Amino acid sequence: MACLNNWLEGPSDAFKLTTHLRKPIPVRVESIGAWLDCIRGIAWVAAVVNTVLVCLYHPDFVHIGMATYKEADFKMCLLIGLTASHAFLLVRYVVRIAVDKMYWRHSEEKERLDRTEQRLRGSCLDTLSKSTIHATQEEETRDDFWTLDEGLEEVLRGSKED
Repeated sequence: MACLNNWLEGPSDAFKLTTHLRKPIPVRVESIGAWLDCIRGIAWVAAVVNTVLVCLYHPDFVHIGMATYKEADFKMCLLIGLTASHAFLLVRYVVRIAVDKMYWRHSEEKERLDRTEQRLRGSCLDTLSKSTIHATQEEETRDDFWTLDEGLEEVLRGSKED
């Protein structure tokens, strides 16, 4: 029965996928988003597990002919794994600081980002000061709120791209 279901459902799913779905619109982003956290976690786990495995199977720790390890050897492997975890975090921190000092500070991109951020803050403060100057009456404040729409151009531009 399951084979018949799969046999009938396969072509219908293929038809739905090819006719009713569009490819996603490519969008340029600054980073890979949530996947960056996943890669960091995998790298940390790999550092810890690899050091524990090296510790467990190193010739000095392997006891030929014994089914179990000594308790001291097991504690030593856990201590080495904990040390590897902290060493990984320390190296990651040092690399982050070094890259920031060598490549990011005083770069053209950083200065351009700072200028853009300063300009946006200034325009935001100008907008807020204009709305507080005109907000002498409660009605005017409500009208300014509903007429001020900074993101409308972005929404319209995004809808035209689709």
